[in-house]
Amino acid sequence: MRNIASFILSLGLAGPAAAHHSNAGLDMNSLVTIEGTVTELAWRNPHVYFSVETVSAGGERIEWTLQLGSTITTTRMGWTRDSLAVGERVTVSAHPELSGRPYGLLYSIEKEGGLVLPTAFDEGTAEPTVRQLEENAVATSLNGTWMARSS
Repeated sequence: MRNIASFILSLGLAGPAAAHHSNAGLDMNSLVTIEGTVTELAWRNPHVYFSVETVSAGGERIEWTLQLGSTITTTRMGWTRDSLAVGERVTVSAHPELSGRPYGLLYSIEKEGGLVLPTAFDEGTAEPTVRQLEENAVATSLNGTWMARSS
């Protein structure tokens, strides 16, 4: 009986963990473009989020929440806590939520003035990784910024 209870409990806990990383609620085949003002940046795990307030064609204020990767993934893309500031104007493209709620998975972002923030790994602008060093070099620690292979 105790084993059955443990099994049921583990299933109950595993379900939400597996569902967390699904994009099933997002329209990954379309993009929306949002122009507005950053109202919040939440630099935390499991995902970095920021909010953008925009005005609809009818004059209604809408606050969109945009999701990025984890703090370490977002850092590896080149972001810092200071990459966005409340009050900055941005143009964002995102995969929207299917339900119509103003929520999306970030695809691209451009700050006023034309600065494009990275939304994927760009090995040319990041710190060198171990595999980018000399072929015979040996790492002596895990310090530094590690990046996933992009190819």
